[in-house]
Amino acid sequence: MQSFGQNTSSTNPREFVQRRGRVLRKSQGKNRAYIYDFFVGPWSLNPYSISTGQSLLRRELPRFSEFNSLNEKKYEAIKEIKYACEYFNMVNEIDMKPWEVYSKIITNYSDLLINSEDGK
Repeated sequence: MQSFGQNTSSTNPREFVQRRGRVLRKSQGKNRAYIYDFFVGPWSLNPYSISTGQSLLRRELPRFSEFNSLNEKKYEAIKEIKYACEYFNMVNEIDMKPWEVYSKIITNYSDLLINSEDGK
């Protein structure tokens, strides 16, 4: 068994998929891996404007969707973020495939993405 905690908030799908892959790679004696991914969200709803809350979720949902796609407890994870997604009118994004979420963001909100490779 191997565990991994990620506390970097990457919007680069290649980066977070590589990190996940390192943990999930098979090796002798390892039959399970646990990934703990922490992401920023508008969990206390009152102090956030609609646009700020949506912006936070848009940056984090592709990674959530990607990691949750292989999660044994995916419905429990969805339950944890659903109230914020409902409040900010973003419930449809929860049910999208990882590449659909990322594609929507690239198309509609490219100004929110940070290219971690060149520091912009």
